[in-house]
Amino acid sequence: VLLYDWVSPIGFTRYLENETLAEQTVDNFLSSLRAVQKTLGAKDMTLLAHSMGALILDHAIVRRKAESDAKEADEKFKELIMANADVDGKTFLNHAGVFASNASVTRVYFNRTDDRLKTAALAHGGFKRLGSPGHLTDALAKTPGLEMIDITEAKTNHELNYWLVSNMHRFGNLG
Repeated sequence: VLLYDWVSPIGFTRYLENETLAEQTVDNFLSSLRAVQKTLGAKDMTLLAHSMGALILDHAIVRRKAESDAKEADEKFKELIMANADVDGKTFLNHAGVFASNASVTRVYFNRTDDRLKTAALAHGGFKRLGSPGHLTDALAKTPGLEMIDITEAKTNHELNYWLVSNMHRFGNLG
């Protein structure tokens, strides 16, 4: 299991700075991911991204599919997990099928009351984030191979709900 979490310092201006820095790391992340994949094989890898780390994973997975040779592009990861993803929801919806096609299991954990993602949506012109998708939830849930899991009732706000993600990963249910 590879966990990639882009930790943003507190403060609105630092958030915008870190979003740009996160985007700038995609090439290096993808290069590292390919090196690990070459050693382990994608079928034995689970990739989990939380918050702004999901932005990096999203860009890398879509780019991997577009830039890969046929063998690499067809090799599916065991699981792709996006938790409280600070990614534009509509943009993700536009390529959700491509993203999900890169794994045997693809799960998006979302929280309808995540205050950090509400602030992120405000910073992005009111556009919903994948981790709190609002009206986009139904359309996302119809994407083949994509599981949408509502974690609002766990009351974890923006924190990664480790026990829930772990049980879903191990057992395919809450265990």
